[in-house]
Amino acid sequence: MSELRLTRLLRGAQKSAIEDVAALVPGGVRVEDLEGKVLISLGEPSGSPHAIRQHPIRVGTRVVGIVTGPDEAERVARWIAHLFTREEEKLALAQETLGRYKELTVLYDLGDALSRVLDVREIAHMVVHEAQRFLSAAQATLYLVGDGRSSLEALAVAGADEAPRVSLEEESLERRVLRSGRAELVEEIPLTEGDLSLGVGSLVCAPLRTGETVAGILRVTSTPGTRWTAGELKLVTSLAGSSAAAISHAVLHREQLHKQALRTRIDRFVSPGFVEDALAGRAERAWEGLAVLYCDLARTGVGVGEAASTEAMVDALGAATCTALDVLLSHGATVHADSAEALVAVFPHDEGFTASALRAIDAAFALGERLARRRGGPLDRLPGVGIARGEPDRQGRHGDVFRGLGAAATLQAMATGRVLVDPDVAQALGGRRECVALPRPDAPAYEVRT
Repeated sequence: MSELRLTRLLRGAQKSAIEDVAALVPGGVRVEDLEGKVLISLGEPSGSPHAIRQHPIRVGTRVVGIVTGPDEAERVARWIAHLFTREEEKLALAQETLGRYKELTVLYDLGDALSRVLDVREIAHMVVHEAQRFLSAAQATLYLVGDGRSSLEALAVAGADEAPRVSLEEESLERRVLRSGRAELVEEIPLTEGDLSLGVGSLVCAPLRTGETVAGILRVTSTPGTRWTAGELKLVTSLAGSSAAAISHAVLHREQLHKQALRTRIDRFVSPGFVEDALAGRAERAWEGLAVLYCDLARTGVGVGEAASTEAMVDALGAATCTALDVLLSHGATVHADSAEALVAVFPHDEGFTASALRAIDAAFALGERLARRRGGPLDRLPGVGIARGEPDRQGRHGDVFRGLGAAATLQAMATGRVLVDPDVAQALGGRRECVALPRPDAPAYEVRT
């Protein structure tokens, strides 16, 4: 706040009012500032030298000027002090209003900017740099709660190259703010840089709170020698609230994109129950060990003659694909189709790989039966089916999601109307289905018979 000086007070109407009061003092009055500059002079103070005195103009514990004159001039000094106090209060109120306007402008502009940003890290950088700039702070850091809620991880920092991780294992200001959900101000705190003491400053920690959830904190430190008050506490709290809302919006948007990408990745043909489990994060266990079924419908001849037209082939193939999808989905498969005729079905099951393998075998035989009696006549050849054990690819590559896909495709290529499985599937069946070993020099295979 700029300091009010006596010279500024004694202008215009204020000066006229003081001169009217000073004129009532017999013998003359002179008003001077602390530098000895005469601001008001109504004649020279006269009378006995002992009767002429200097009366200080006291505002609180400060002396802002001198009134020279007889004893009656003390009333002039008190009157000036009263006017000075009132003017200081008006100036403080005006500056507080201006400060609030600036704060609202900052929050409005920042909120408008954050509404257009959907990257969490970029939001954090914008908030800490705005906090440092507006408060002339030494450092501002935005922390998010880490995995396990045992520490705070710095997402963005302004005023330093990096910010240390903050442990939540021991009692601290940050832990207290996270637990209570209320911002706190430490007016005097030692400031250091490495082993070097920089002096004393202030610190504000405000929670990133949305509803009842506190996801992190905004921590802002003043420069050495600066003491913050409730005004800075309110501003940092507001900045933290704006950043929490923006981050929550960005995370929600990211989750929506993830769900959309997941739906796209597993394509159009999926088990509805698995989709809901996957989007809700409940499907991980069912995918630990699963059976992968590969069937290429183009190898069946689809029940049309050699001289059939292209349109007839496409129509027959489409009908066969719809039939196959109906069978596979009814057996709880999730189906991936890179093309209309090549179907890859996976059979997750939360009871383990044996249940997945049995479900895949049942689906394979049901598929053959349905296609054999499909409307339009029997197929020229029953489709061969290959089944192998698969594990999810943690890299999430779209073209080769399951490591067992290649093995299943190889088995299907030599199946010619049969259901062939790899040794893992044969072992999992454990006698529940008849499995006959095939002589293969490169890799063992088994034919499953009804």
